[in-house]
Formats: sequence, C-alpha cells, structure tokens
Amino acid sequence: MGRQKLLLTSSVHGFSAHWPPAKLSKEDLAWARKNLVKGADGKCAFERRRGFRRYHSVKRVAVLFPEDISDRVYFKAGEVHPRVLVRLGKRYNFRAKFELALRERDADLAPHVMFRKLSPGIDAVALDFIREFGPLFLDDMTREPVVWIDLNDFWKRHARFVAIVRLYESINDCEQLRNTLISIAENIQSLDEAGPARIGMIPDTGKDTPFIRYVSLNRPEDFRRVDEEGDLTWNHQCLQLHARELICAELILQTHDGIRSGWEENREEEGVGFRPTRIITSLWAGLWEMFGLDTWRGYSWKACRICSRYFYPMQANSECCTPQHQALWSKREYARKRRAAEKEKAAKKRT
Repeated sequence: MGRQKLLLTSSVHGFSAHWPPAKLSKEDLAWARKNLVKGADGKCAFERRRGFRRYHSVKRVAVLFPEDISDRVYFKAGEVHPRVLVRLGKRYNFRAKFELALRERDADLAPHVMFRKLSPGIDAVALDFIREFGPLFLDDMTREPVVWIDLNDFWKRHARFVAIVRLYESINDCEQLRNTLISIAENIQSLDEAGPARIGMIPDTGKDTPFIRYVSLNRPEDFRRVDEEGDLTWNHQCLQLHARELICAELILQTHDGIRSGWEENREEEGVGFRPTRIITSLWAGLWEMFGLDTWRGYSWKACRICSRYFYPMQANSECCTPQHQALWSKREYARKRRAAEKEKAAKKRT
C-alpha cells in the first residue's frame, strides 16, 4: 500500500482534527520572555519579585478574566514550571497544517515537528507553541473556555516525545542510535512520568491490568558483539530492532485514549453513504499520529546537515534541504572519509 492510500484510509478525509489555540498576545509572550526565563540560580524574574509565594493548590478562576498575564501565572509548591490561565480561541484544523507541510516539503510547518523543535524548559517558547497550536489536552470543550495549562506536564511530555522521535531519526546511524538508547536509559525515571504508563508498555483489555509490558528497555551493553577480527563492536541490527519495538509501543500507548473511530456521511453522485473516520480528543494524540504517518515511507523529516533547517526529503538518502547544500555536504563527507582512511592507513603502518 502506498503512502497516499495509507493516509486515505487513515485520516486525510473526515479527520476530526479541529483544536483551539490559546489567545495570547504579543505583549503576553514578551512578558513571558522577560519574566519566566530561568537564571543561573534556577529562578526567574517572576519568582524573585517582592511578595512572591508558591501555592499548594490551583487558584480558582476569577469571575473576570485577568487582563494582566502576571495575574494569570502561579507556581505550585515543589514544581519548576508555572501554571498559566489562558482563554482558548476559535478552532483550527491541525491536520490541514500537516498536509500543507507535506505539499510544500517544509517540515517546519507541521505541528509535530514544531513540537519536536522546541527548546526544552523555556516557558515562553511553550506558550508560543500553545498560542499557535493549543494545549496538549482539553477537558472543557465549550466555546472559548478558560483553562489552566500546566507547563510542568507540558515539558515532561515534550521530553518523552523527543526521546522516542530521536530513536527514529537516528535509526540508520549506529553510534547515534546507541547514544540515544543510552540517554533514554539514563533518564528513564523522568520519562516514565510523562504519559499513562512507562516506556515499553501498551494498553491491556484486562480490568486488573490496564497496561502490559510490550518491550523491556534493554541495557546498551546488551547490544555488543565480537566481530570477525575479534573486536567488541555494537550490533546495529539488534539496536534497530529494539528501537522499532520501543517506537511501536509508544505509538500504541500514546494514541490509545486520544483517537477514536467514528462515521461520517459521504455524499456521492450515486447516493448517500457513510465511511469511517478518526476522532481526535487531544492534540497530544494527534502529534503522535502525525509522527507515525510521517514514518510510513521508511523515513520522515530530516535536519539539514548544513543549515539545520527541518525539511521533507525527496529521497531517503537526501541529507540537505537544497541541492546546493547537498552538494556541499557530499564534498565535506568525501573529504572527511578520505582523511579518516588516511589516518587509519598511517596507524596500521605504525603498528
């Protein structure tokens, strides 16, 4: 089945992908950049202001929505990032943004790529994303609701999303894939806190066991082997298999509650009929599904080796966003490999 047929049967037509962005002004974002950026002491200007104190529970929403964003930000005791009160606006179609990114071959336009690119821990950056794409979850589905957004949860989920996406981005590079798995193993405790279950778990139909272990996170040293010359090397094929299993488990887990099947009317010349459709109940699930659909060709977006811009490659072996950058990168790679070969040859002579 080709990519277009997959998208057709999955969700391009009738995809319920409408989600409300937050109503945040340029002044709100400017205030956040000035007052919510952490300093060397781990505190931001808002935390250092006179009279600042942390709260143990969520403050009640005022009858009148505070215009000043400083009155809509509070820090809960024991948490690093604040909670922000926002009003949500008119819904947009995030699937349309994904389709536009594919047509234009500009990955920077896709919501899930924008989420992946966010600089970790910078609250002003998170609010800018929420202003354009909306919160990851929404319990109040009324028109233009006022909701609290927990940026602690936002950044935990961002870290987990990036960790799994990096597995796919590095799938063909043994060293990068090894380092990515090592990083996940080192941060597994904090990564497991984001989401309904730990990494490697999937939903179960049993009432007593809502989640079961699909794949265990192996130790990086388990993927070493002895090559033909007797040297200890990394088994790239086993690393790839383990990474694919982890990615699959996360796609199953993170879309389980956020995506539902439904039906919609399909009016054709022959008459009225009905066809299945997908109903998205959280932007979080939508980000995961768009990531999954992106991998259907066997490769997804890439970061240009020259300018670091994200793009959709024409071919799997494309490493740069333009032919000019690709030619420059090819020359650099050729020179690098030639230097490495000469260095190895000289080392053998010395031996």
